[in-house]
Amino acid sequence: MNIVEEKLEGLVSTIRIDLGKEDYQEKVDKLLKNYQKNASMPGFRPGKVPMGVVKKMYGKAVIVDEVNKILIDSIYEYLRENKIEIIGNALPNEELTKDIDFDSLEDFTFFYDLGIVPGFEVELEAINGVTRHVIVATDEEIEKELDRIRKRFGDVSHPEQTNAESWFTAEFAEFDADDKLKPEGKADMVTIYMNALRKKETVEKLTGLKPVDFMILDLKEDFEDENEYRHTFSLGKENLEDFGPKVRITVHEISEIIPAELNEELFVEAFDEKVTTLDEAKVEIRRSIENQYKADSDRVFFNDVIGKIMENPNVEFSTGFLKRWLVATHENPMNEDELQKEADSTVNPLKWHLIRKKIINGNDLEVTENEIKKYAEIMLVRTMLQYRQMIPEKKELEGMVDRLLQKDKQRDEIFEKLMEFKMIDLFIKKVPAEILEMSFAEFLDKMNSRAREHIHDENCDHDHDHSH
Repeated sequence: MNIVEEKLEGLVSTIRIDLGKEDYQEKVDKLLKNYQKNASMPGFRPGKVPMGVVKKMYGKAVIVDEVNKILIDSIYEYLRENKIEIIGNALPNEELTKDIDFDSLEDFTFFYDLGIVPGFEVELEAINGVTRHVIVATDEEIEKELDRIRKRFGDVSHPEQTNAESWFTAEFAEFDADDKLKPEGKADMVTIYMNALRKKETVEKLTGLKPVDFMILDLKEDFEDENEYRHTFSLGKENLEDFGPKVRITVHEISEIIPAELNEELFVEAFDEKVTTLDEAKVEIRRSIENQYKADSDRVFFNDVIGKIMENPNVEFSTGFLKRWLVATHENPMNEDELQKEADSTVNPLKWHLIRKKIINGNDLEVTENEIKKYAEIMLVRTMLQYRQMIPEKKELEGMVDRLLQKDKQRDEIFEKLMEFKMIDLFIKKVPAEILEMSFAEFLDKMNSRAREHIHDENCDHDHDHSH
């Protein structure tokens, strides 16, 4: 076999592959012998069909198939050895490759075109103008989390009357607009959580009720919207049209949480014995809150760095070849406008694919099988905890992980997520960003402002295009 590359203009090369009989015959003979072993024809015992008959029946198809495999393997081996980056795949040059007669010829010559990507570098240390937001927990957030922990580990009591933090069971019945009971109306028991009600006026209206007290609620006036009262009274969408317009609720049992005392006993129970004092609890809460926010700020930093990297003018490729490749791989024919639109929408994803590959290979980033399994296990356990399911024994959990990772989509998603984490860590380490500390509320305000500016800029560009 001989491969010769001819560099053309416009970042396209043509390679010529000379393939001799010696390159494929051994594999063809081996395949034909397997066919002979399994062949079954009238007049011959199984496995005893003459080779001449087998060759006549299967020889050409086997040669064509084997030659195609060798061509594909040899092209990509040539690219690897010569460290050549291409866009898409090698495309057959039908103009130079003459009709191949597999019946009479034994040596063949094929021509393929390559869309070449010239060498480029991604210098993360040279990126300028990127800010990394570090979100810090506020004292108010820490106090709110302390309050939540106190309630989580507190005791349930039954006060004499309702208040803004209590909940109560009640019997409800449908009433009409004139405050009269609807004979065929819905009636049932319900639990109403005061801190879940959206309207302050409704909370005030229901505050101070005692068992056996009743109150008539107007669905449109006392609830924020249809979804709120549908959820409160456990209604299906099919029941909404004829429900109400009022309900009478009769209080049964009132409950509330008495928050636990801020002491060592609470801290040990809440933080698995890692924390014994209030100061230590606040440190742990701050760390937990800031870790939760870190995913949001890291994602913004990641996208901002990518935006800077994508400005790299040295990542070039032939748009003409790109269009040829799109035509060759597209399921349906495209007209010129459709092809141009498809090419325009492919340029940036392709450019990012090439840059991403360069970053990963240039910095030896790798996701191991153990990392994939560990992350899959964390995902499963987190889901079980969310739905309050029992965590299985280690062996059973490992089996669940293995079954999850048998699904290619799940495995690919986990791989991509872990590789993104590694790229974020790399960017944090190498990109000289300005560090800006802020609260989560300030972070959200800034991101919303950026989003509004982006929409405004897009609208201005759109209006500018129409003016021409």
